[in-house]
This record gives sequence, structure tokens and C-alpha cells, in this order.
Amino acid sequence: MGREIKTISLDKTTAQIAENIANFSQWVRQQLLLHHLLETGEPIHMVRQKIHRQYKVAIPTHRDSFGRPVIESYNTNRCNPYHSDGRCSVCWPDHLSIEEHTLEIARLYQMGIKDPYAEGEEE
Repeated sequence: MGREIKTISLDKTTAQIAENIANFSQWVRQQLLLHHLLETGEPIHMVRQKIHRQYKVAIPTHRDSFGRPVIESYNTNRCNPYHSDGRCSVCWPDHLSIEEHTLEIARLYQMGIKDPYAEGEEE
């Protein structure tokens, strides 16, 4: 994703707040995406094309005859949460950490339930 330089003016108070945000530019980009979602109701993923949303998680599904866990790779159809542009707020909402999301995906998968965030999206 290319970058466009935009300049903003901060007052003394907002400048102090911005100093405490580790990656201010990334934070602003995420806030703009969330604002767009609030205004239009249409989410914008960090990875625009669904075919490139291929983040996979390893899920232990059962144990083999020796008691060892059998691991399956599950395609979540979500954006990579470790993307250089930041965590996609559509695929990985802030109410859980990435690790908590992954555990929830694994729990649902083991129950035979597909990831609800991966369902019903067409582009």
C-alpha cells in the first residue's frame, strides 16, 4: 500500500496525547478506517482483496493413537493481524487481543463452528 503524506496541526494538549501513541501515523490511519465504517457502514480491510485474506492458524483437532495432538491448518479468511500497515480492525476487533481471537477461532472450530468473521463476505 502506497503512502500519501498529509499534515495535521495539533494544539498543545493533543500534541501531548500524540506523544504517548507509539505509532501515531498508524493510529490515525486506523481511526480514519473506523470513522469510514461508522459513517458508511462499509468496512475497509487492510488487505482489499478477499483472495489475499489467507491468515491461517494451527488448531489441534484431536489426538492420534499415541496421544499426540493432531494439528490442522485452518484458513480464517482474515487479514494478517501482523500486517505492516497494522491490525485490520474489521478482521480483528479491539475487544480481544489477537491471541484471544485465535483461541476463540480454535474453540469454535473444534466445536464444528466456522469462524463467523470469515462467513458471508464476498467481493
